[in-house]
Amino acid sequence: MSKPVSELFNTLGGRPAAVIGGGTATISDLELIPKGSYIIAVNHHCNDLLEPDLAVALDETTYDRMTYICPKVGAKPPYEYSVWDGNQCLLSRYINNSCFTAVDIALAMGAGEVWLVGIDCYIGGAYWYDDSVPLPRKSDTPQKQKMAIQRWGEYYQGKNVYACSGPLVEVLNGIH
Repeated sequence: MSKPVSELFNTLGGRPAAVIGGGTATISDLELIPKGSYIIAVNHHCNDLLEPDLAVALDETTYDRMTYICPKVGAKPPYEYSVWDGNQCLLSRYINNSCFTAVDIALAMGAGEVWLVGIDCYIGGAYWYDDSVPLPRKSDTPQKQKMAIQRWGEYYQGKNVYACSGPLVEVLNGIH
């Protein structure tokens, strides 16, 4: 039985958090996050990089690929924490996207800043930093990229969410 993710809310007390995605800039972005940041992995993307403090994934297939020992948040068991309590989402909104969910959790946990690592919204090239999953990118055309960037801006502009690299730097007021 999963515990409600709300048990994690307001636990960071302003500590910075870093949400680690798997984009091509992941390795170089890691050097830009504040020391002592609370690390939240999106899906399996930290497997070979570091042990996160928390991992967020919304499907069982991804859960099986994660090798972390840290607590995991998902939509339902086998995750230790769930974003759902019955039919009610415990977050301010539910988007079926692990990156957005991880950022929403970091904000609900009370992170003073949330840094996006490897969430770079680039077009073309490798999808993941290690090129382990040869899938087409969701933002593989200029139109789709523009829509993805606009959505990030609508959700997080002015909310102490910062991109380490890529086109989101300009949208989210970048590195300060």
